[in-house]
Amino acid sequence: MMLEKRSIHYVLVGISSLGLIPLALKLWRQLEEIKEKYRCWDLDTCTSIPVGARTKYILSTSGRVSSMRRYRYLLRKILHVDIAYLPINPGEKEDKIKPENFCAAILGLNAIGGAISIDIKASIIDHLDEVDGVAKAVGAVNTVLRRENKLVGYNTDAFGFRLALESYLNQADQAQKIMIYGYGGVTNVAVAVLKSMGFINIFITGRRLKSAQERANQLQVNLFDPNTTPTTNNFFSPDLFINCAPVSDSPLDQALNFLPSIRGAKFVFDHEMNGYYLKQYCAVHNIIHIPGTAMYWPQMHAQWRLFLRDHLSPHTLNLLLDKLKEADQRASTSA
Repeated sequence: MMLEKRSIHYVLVGISSLGLIPLALKLWRQLEEIKEKYRCWDLDTCTSIPVGARTKYILSTSGRVSSMRRYRYLLRKILHVDIAYLPINPGEKEDKIKPENFCAAILGLNAIGGAISIDIKASIIDHLDEVDGVAKAVGAVNTVLRRENKLVGYNTDAFGFRLALESYLNQADQAQKIMIYGYGGVTNVAVAVLKSMGFINIFITGRRLKSAQERANQLQVNLFDPNTTPTTNNFFSPDLFINCAPVSDSPLDQALNFLPSIRGAKFVFDHEMNGYYLKQYCAVHNIIHIPGTAMYWPQMHAQWRLFLRDHLSPHTLNLLLDKLKEADQRASTSA
């Protein structure tokens, strides 16, 4: 995804028009980094569609090279649309991008919108003109769309998570016990979706029980403390265990309170994409394992339908999930 000089000028003018010269300079440096990563300045060798002054942008807080490759293939080589995926970051001296700067970049570039993967999913809400009902309930936004001069926030993570659960659970499971390990932003999504599905007996636990208690109080659910929570036959036995913490790619006994909280589970959902050790645990204990990909692809599909619904035909939109998977495969094999 390389940019011609006139396109870089367009980027700088768009951002600078809002008085954000430092942000414009950061974007310039990031574009130089992208050029270096792909070792390509001549667009004709990278894609069949030159990136220029008319190009539309989708911004992202994710600077992962794998994401850049995937969406370059999707937009430029598979869909053949004049849209470019542009990751931005806060700069070398800042830890996190500021939500107001991310919003300003979308407006300054007249971008289609932006994807949020880290840090500002909750804090960006105060800087948006509108937030849809699901994002309000969850308290987090992962997708921003520009509608003329207004920014609208959505949460497609919730859609993906719900679809993942519905693919494995049936109505008979609705009244049973749910255990969530972890108390970060993903937990907010999980609790909001579970409540909307009719689950009410929800417990939260994690490495630090004090933090788990604070999040449980905030979300109005229960704390699971393996030392004090009443149990049957010496263990809690949840029907559904949900891992919302980055612990499943390491031996599970290294995660404090993990094994006592999962013991006896019937279903396990792992938010992590690989989660080797949790997958193995489920196989050994005959537990139905719901992989993170069961949430990942539906949420990505929903997000990109929002981004591209005004730029693709209805027929192509209906094929978008297949196109996303094709782009992911082609990006992986070309890495």
